[in-house]
Amino acid sequence: MAHFYHFVIKVASRCNLACDYCFMYEHEDQSWRSMPSIMSREDFEQTLNRIAEYTKIEFVEGDRFRFILHGGEPLLVGEKKLLWMVERAREILGDNVDLGMQTNGTLLTSSMLESLEKYSFGIGLSLDGPKSHNDTHRLTHDKKSSFESTENALKLLTQYQHFGGILAVIDPYNSPRELLDYFHKMGVVDVDLCVPYASHDVPHLGLIQPGLFSDWLKDCFDYWFENYQDMKIRWFESTLGMMIGSPSQVDTSGEYEQFLLTIDTDGSYRNDYLRIVEDGASFLGSDIWKASISELADSEKLRELDGVINGESLCDTCLNCRNRDVCGGFWWTSRLKEGDLDNVSVYCDELMSFFDHIKETHSNPLIALQNLAK
Repeated sequence: MAHFYHFVIKVASRCNLACDYCFMYEHEDQSWRSMPSIMSREDFEQTLNRIAEYTKIEFVEGDRFRFILHGGEPLLVGEKKLLWMVERAREILGDNVDLGMQTNGTLLTSSMLESLEKYSFGIGLSLDGPKSHNDTHRLTHDKKSSFESTENALKLLTQYQHFGGILAVIDPYNSPRELLDYFHKMGVVDVDLCVPYASHDVPHLGLIQPGLFSDWLKDCFDYWFENYQDMKIRWFESTLGMMIGSPSQVDTSGEYEQFLLTIDTDGSYRNDYLRIVEDGASFLGSDIWKASISELADSEKLRELDGVINGESLCDTCLNCRNRDVCGGFWWTSRLKEGDLDNVSVYCDELMSFFDHIKETHSNPLIALQNLAK
């Protein structure tokens, strides 16, 4: 049975940016169009009650979980409602929850940060690098740059105690060295590199030229390891860790055990990875008013999904792969082809080259990890 440790709450189903790679708006599942633009207070309270009910039943003392406000762009709810949501979340969910938000930062203000500080509220910022990188994909709806306002948010956040770091989507046509140089200059110490959502049915542009994606990853890894070991790149550190038997720290590679549940603005239970499949595919069959989270976790659809995510759908090629320990078939929807998961990831060739490179350059990953820890 699925066990949830990570809850993503879509408090806004609209966004003030129009990023061309967005999994929410640019892929097959367009159910956001019929969603309330902002989650109601009633639905938010019920969401909190459902999660509190679930953790009381399913968790043992000391278990921690994550509660992340998301969207769309969560700051579209407005400062007053945002603070109400955070206050209620802390009151109802208690101290064993890591509260946070993922935002493009364009609406962030210093007054918001001052108010959020007391709730130990983590904030992650979506930014793809310097202006030339960011403006490749992250424009406003009228095709204007979002960079200046997002960089202003970054300057505020680097002074914020609970800044969770940067989420950057990889574009293999942009220089990884420029990316890391920029983040270092801006004082960023934590970066999550995100691989664009893709499958055999919905390929990514960067895969059209073989070797382009893997060359980017190799160059980024080497430049990071040689110059910026004080900057945490979770995927890279996790890959080195998995080589010595540590569990995965990212939900795209290896056997990642933290099952994620999304709750949309209408209260429906969702899985965001399924948005790449077909219209309505993200819907998990119920909502916060009709079913508890425990009931959802024990449903036929979730039992099937749990098996898929935990590796039961791996094809023979993946099961016998030399890099299974650091790849695990990669994220499961990237293996989809005409509804069938019995395939390697659409990123397979690129990833194999990248993982082989790491193993060749760091034949003793334990020493590499010890060097990072110094």
